[in-house]
Amino acid sequence: MFINFIIGIIAVVLLVETYVIYSLIKLIKNFLTEIHSIKGIQFGTIVQGDLAPLFRAVDQNKSRIVLKDILRNNEVTLLFLSNTCSQCQEVLKNSNEIFNDSTRYTIIIMQDQLKEEMFLNNEKISLIVAPDLFKNYKVTKTPYLYFVDKNGLVNFSTEISNPKHLKKLLVLEDAS
Repeated sequence: MFINFIIGIIAVVLLVETYVIYSLIKLIKNFLTEIHSIKGIQFGTIVQGDLAPLFRAVDQNKSRIVLKDILRNNEVTLLFLSNTCSQCQEVLKNSNEIFNDSTRYTIIIMQDQLKEEMFLNNEKISLIVAPDLFKNYKVTKTPYLYFVDKNGLVNFSTEISNPKHLKKLLVLEDAS
């Protein structure tokens, strides 16, 4: 009888402990969801030496863009832009001029649809609308830039302040 009583108490204690652990896990999950929803906070970043997440998309000319295929022959510049950002709009308007002398393949990744049609006169520039890539590349601020080498490794990443800053970075990267 005494053993049954002890086993009953142990069972109740285990149930209470299980409920407490479940409640703590649920509380922590909700807390992390709240933190993650705050704009500008990101868990981890893609840094120099990390593999760039591969992707496939369709560009402004309805051509299929496969990062893995482009990396076979080219180093790549990934430029993340948004319609709601004034610096992004300025960079986008000047993109033909900015990327004219670059030897790298450039993929401009937009978070949202363009307000007006964009004409790019360089076969080494593609423009895609892919909001999911912002999450994959952990981009929370725009304009943002990644340089990716032929091995798919990130060489450099930074926030861009204006078109002149971007042009300067491209010249420095092409020279190296």
